[in-house]
Amino acid sequence: MELEIEKQSISVVKTVYEGEIKSCADGSIIVPDSKPDILKVCEVTAEPYFTEKLIEDGKITLKGKVRINILYIPDGEEKGLKSINGSMEFCETLKRSEFKEDMSLCAFCDVDRISYKVLNSRKIGIDTKIVMSVSVFANEQKELVSGVTADNAQTKSKELKFTGKQDYEEFSFFIDEEVEFPQGKCAEDLLKLDACITSKECRALDGKLVIKGKLGICILYEDCDKKYNHLDCEIPFTEVFDAPALTEDEDCEVSYEIRETAYELKNNQQGTSSLLVKAEIAVGLKTDEDSAVSVLSDCYFTDADCNFSYEKAEMQEVSEQVKFSAVIKQLLQKAEGCPDIAGVYKVQAKPGITETAITDGKLIVSGKILMYVLYLTDDDETPIASITEEVPFSYTIDCDSKLSADSRAVLGVECEHISYTISSKDAVEVRCGLMISGEIINVFEENVISDITAQQRENGKNGIVVYFVKEGDSLWDIAKNYHIKTDSILSANGKEEDGKLSAGEKLIIPID
Repeated sequence: MELEIEKQSISVVKTVYEGEIKSCADGSIIVPDSKPDILKVCEVTAEPYFTEKLIEDGKITLKGKVRINILYIPDGEEKGLKSINGSMEFCETLKRSEFKEDMSLCAFCDVDRISYKVLNSRKIGIDTKIVMSVSVFANEQKELVSGVTADNAQTKSKELKFTGKQDYEEFSFFIDEEVEFPQGKCAEDLLKLDACITSKECRALDGKLVIKGKLGICILYEDCDKKYNHLDCEIPFTEVFDAPALTEDEDCEVSYEIRETAYELKNNQQGTSSLLVKAEIAVGLKTDEDSAVSVLSDCYFTDADCNFSYEKAEMQEVSEQVKFSAVIKQLLQKAEGCPDIAGVYKVQAKPGITETAITDGKLIVSGKILMYVLYLTDDDETPIASITEEVPFSYTIDCDSKLSADSRAVLGVECEHISYTISSKDAVEVRCGLMISGEIINVFEENVISDITAQQRENGKNGIVVYFVKEGDSLWDIAKNYHIKTDSILSANGKEEDGKLSAGEKLIIPID
């Protein structure tokens, strides 16, 4: 018999790998010839960033650098605070046969912990542990049967909703600006510079991504009077990138990473200072494309026997976007024996999610915030000190969509804003605004028809069958069993199209 099968090609997202990769960057930092010997180290900080993310057939490679800043008390007659800046490299590979070059690689890195040891007055050993959150995903093509055209073909369809395509791409841009110190402020020596993205806006246009934000810079410096001061400033930016796949006002997820940086202090004859800032900013763009397709779910012929070939298609669907904000307050006390707080240079909060759980249709998110205060003192022996405390959090978030055991939450958390109050010479109260955001994804497996074959059946005898409806029977199942149209059963029994069947009900089945 003549049989025309209609097929539809669709794209489905498959998560190939999702997990953490740990690395380390270790080595020695040598004190430059222009700097005095080390008497005591006050603070060592590290900030990692990627220089290369590469996916090949069979492996991924992640390379990066760690910016190191060391604040120390010099040995000898020279008093005060000095700094050393350096960098170290890290590289990790992960080999898996399922990795392919055309897949998407998304990765973020952070410092897990840092330790140091003063080897001698001119050398410090640094050991930095780095954790990388990595995901690899692919857009796979599937051929599904969407319909069939043949004489006496009876078909039933169903609609599948899923994430049809997921893309991740990176852009970069450069900031090259001169920041003026306030009138009357003169910097003699730069001790520490911290940079972060302080505000973020993004908008999708047709084929374009527009981002706006500010690069916030916090500067610790020694002024011309040999006193320690700090300065906070912001450099605004607006960038437009070509993104052909984007459509107007499409929801997209944008991430930022500060890569290579360079700073140069300039002092002019009027007794004021300025800072030349150069920075490379990487922008990650992740987009999800929702799809819906009608596929053939069942089929039979009134004059032929048919066989189906099935294929299991793993799909995922974003069931809900999560956006939850909260404020955490914490009083941070200096350790016993540490000098008193004279002023605060920097307050930092690094939140992280440690566990997510879905229970009774609710999303439970637990994590911790590493709160850090670097403060100035009036003690010449220890002019700078810090307070670090780990603060746990846990929130229950109500969800609008139905969640199942197969649902999973892909979430991130960031500190949207932070402020502080010096409560006393011993404590600082920190207020941190948290934003938990991401997606709840339902992963499901569909057994879809991939092909149909049919063989003409010899005509049987005409007649009537009396059938008693069983529990769970449907009109479609009964009609399919007797190779007749559902309309024939409805007509023979005087039923409407949407007439319901009841267990034990008697039906007349006309056999043509």
